[in-house]
Amino acid sequence: MSPVMQFAYMEGLGKEVKQFLESHDLDPTLADEEDKWIEFVQLLIRVLENQPINNPTKDIEYFRFEPANPGCVIGTLKFKQPIGGYPSYTFKNAF
Repeated sequence: MSPVMQFAYMEGLGKEVKQFLESHDLDPTLADEEDKWIEFVQLLIRVLENQPINNPTKDIEYFRFEPANPGCVIGTLKFKQPIGGYPSYTFKNAF
């Protein structure tokens, strides 16, 4: 899976959530089972929609999740200066 899709599926967050749950003797099923994790990610993305992360790096003006149909994710990176002639990058995926 590409790094962009790993980000869209929040794979790194899933590993951290699993470690957190296990370290507190809680059931890690949320982060362990793909269908439960995807459901959680879909809910989290809905919470984060249209709430940009401003200036996450020196080259990126903002990152935000865009409104999308259920089961889909859209993310946009807006560059401070065009990269490869592009002012932004948008990824889309269906869960």
